[in-house]
Amino acid sequence: MGGTTKPAIIAAGDGFSVWYRKFQDWYTYDRHVENVHLTLSTHPIGCPDPNFPVGLDIVNSSGRTLERVVFKLSAKRSGHRTDLVENTQYAQIKDDHILSQGRDSAFA
Repeated sequence: MGGTTKPAIIAAGDGFSVWYRKFQDWYTYDRHVENVHLTLSTHPIGCPDPNFPVGLDIVNSSGRTLERVVFKLSAKRSGHRTDLVENTQYAQIKDDHILSQGRDSAFA
């Protein structure tokens, strides 16, 4: 009987380890990311590129300071699968503004 108890204890320990890791990821990262909001708008005033008139507003409602935001942009015509910005400078956008809690950043 002693031989069958040990694997059960190890399996329970592994289960706790996975749960703890997921909790740690949520506590240190995921719950903060959920409170960072990106809003895209077309035709913003003052956009420097008339062929790509998209404005971005980043709002940091999390409890942590943002050091950078990286996201991928996809643009498709209705009824088409072709991504119009794939392999362009707009496909992946990086913003390295440092945003403390409650601050926002906007750019076009």
